[in-house]
Amino acid sequence: MKKKLFFIIALACCLVLAVGILAACNDSGTSGQQTPGAENPGNETPGDNNSGGEVPGTGETPEGEDPGTTDPSPEESTPGLEFVLNSDQSSYAVSGYTGSATDVVIPSTHQGLPVTNIGYSAFYNCDTLTSVIIPNGVTSIGVGAFFGCDCLTFITIPESVTNISAYAFSGCSSLLNVTIPTGVTSIEDYTFYNCDSLKDVNMGSKVTSIGDATFSGCNSLRSFVIPVGVASIGSEAFSGCNSLTYNEYAGANYLGSESNPYMILIKANDKDNRACVINKQTRLIHSSAFSQCTNLTTIIIPDSLTSIGSHAFEGCGLTSITIPDGVTSIGDMAFAYCRDLTSITIPDSVTSIDDYIFSNCTALTYVTFEGTVVEWDTIKKGGGWNNRSSVMEVVFGWDGEIVSGIM
Repeated sequence: MKKKLFFIIALACCLVLAVGILAACNDSGTSGQQTPGAENPGNETPGDNNSGGEVPGTGETPEGEDPGTTDPSPEESTPGLEFVLNSDQSSYAVSGYTGSATDVVIPSTHQGLPVTNIGYSAFYNCDTLTSVIIPNGVTSIGVGAFFGCDCLTFITIPESVTNISAYAFSGCSSLLNVTIPTGVTSIEDYTFYNCDSLKDVNMGSKVTSIGDATFSGCNSLRSFVIPVGVASIGSEAFSGCNSLTYNEYAGANYLGSESNPYMILIKANDKDNRACVINKQTRLIHSSAFSQCTNLTTIIIPDSLTSIGSHAFEGCGLTSITIPDGVTSIGDMAFAYCRDLTSITIPDSVTSIDDYIFSNCTALTYVTFEGTVVEWDTIKKGGGWNNRSSVMEVVFGWDGEIVSGIM
């Protein structure tokens, strides 16, 4: 009886053990398997991470979704550029550069707003800068913007630029060529001063004025075409341009355009000339053109002339001069130190007379004006236009009236 009871207990234990082993095997067979669609970082269902993207293998955007919802690529820009919000609160100016790149690309937008100008001295003395690309949309280049960038050899100025300020590229001694956009009307003072590697300048067709010393010291400048609309050129605009090729006529050097190569008389090419006939197409006599031509006693000026530059005849031996009708402006000290000058006639077309035009003209005691007293009074005169001279009277040529002490 005892043996039979022991056998039954042993059999029961074996059954329990067998059930446990089977259960364990079943658990191990299902571990590591997940129901499709459940979380599985290493084995995602295709398409789970494609929200808003293309349908795999089709190159197409899922129906109903906008393909432009992703962020656009950032504007191409050089690190180190600094910007300041303009006063209109709707555009930015480039205000500085602290980067190390030698080739700079200025972006067309910054923080979602357009970049419209390059500010005052923005790249002042960046002496490692070699090239700059300015985007379309920039309209203004500020005073001294690239002053002293003496390694700058290349710059792109877009057609959108309408203003290039004074000293903008002054001292850019490695700059080789430049194109002025057609929208620019004035080249300001000293803009390209001492750009002594500058060889070629392509001027915009709408330029009407060139400022003081604009191209002074451009020793490598070989040729220069004056736009037909230029009406004024500042003093010393081309001084020191020793490689510049001029158009010659009757002992004087000229610059101009293809249609009028004698537009501007730049300088006499022989200081010892006793007489000079100015070309009949000439519109401007440049500053200091005949300065210190002490032997010059006779000058014939054409009716085409509109402007006489500063110091134009300073120190000449002229005894008399008649300025033709059509001249509108006479620059400062234009006839200063013409000690033999005894007679000068000014037309009623003149609208401005600058300072000291008769300074130290010791033999000149009166001026003839071919207009009325009222017209004389309307002329814009420099505060010291008659200082340091002996002129005491104006003779009004229209009727011979003499007015004393009108100066």
